Amino acid sequence: MISAGGSEANEVLGNIIRKNILLDNELDYHNALMYLYANNDLSGYANFAPNISGSDISNYVSTINGYYGYTELTLKKIQLYGALSIILDPFNYYSFNSLFNGYIWKGKNKSKIPLIRITDNLKYLPKFKFGFAPYGPELTLQNYFKHNSRLYSFSFSSSDGSFGNSWRLGAEIWNVKFNDQFSMNFLGQIWNQQNINFYVNNQLENSESFGGLFINTVIYDFYSKESILGLTLQFGYKSKGFSRNTR
Repeated sequence: MISAGGSEANEVLGNIIRKNILLDNELDYHNALMYLYANNDLSGYANFAPNISGSDISNYVSTINGYYGYTELTLKKIQLYGALSIILDPFNYYSFNSLFNGYIWKGKNKSKIPLIRITDNLKYLPKFKFGFAPYGPELTLQNYFKHNSRLYSFSFSSSDGSFGNSWRLGAEIWNVKFNDQFSMNFLGQIWNQQNINFYVNNQLENSESFGGLFINTVIYDFYSKESILGLTLQFGYKSKGFSRNTR
């Protein structure tokens, strides 16, 4: 898990930037540069440098093959998933557009983000990504919907089948406003996973089959002339099972 978790901080940062881009409906070139680095940390590493001896990628592949006892997962598969995560992420193209066409060519600090129009108030944008899990690579199709100022994400994840079949359904809602100061974010997941062994206080435990989690974040903002202050309360529940960091 040390090898699998090396890029988690950048994944969380990339998720936050992507959420803010969609809520703002525009992309500042500073954030574009930060997004390209943070979001593509794991994908770029997996695509361009998986064969480096002793790298996190090669360690993950050799360790998980050794755990299951057969070499079903190959570095070529990881390279393919990394390439698809870069190519099938529209925010990468938006970031390059904001940097080169928007800022360098036109001198604009921010560029608008085009979304697929469903109705006047409802827009849509898909994204593909992959990540490492204890049961092998996990492939995710993430679907973003924006309705007025509220943002939704519905995702479906599946293991790639190298060592068995696992799946996950996820949903997130951001910026559910009750008034100008009080808002809420919500995250929920359900999954069906194969057997996972892990240690708690040096005691071996395991989990498999169905599980889930929910996280509710309540935000209250105080506004003043000098600064913007706020309070955040977060609570939730998670059953046994593996879940990727999303925030």
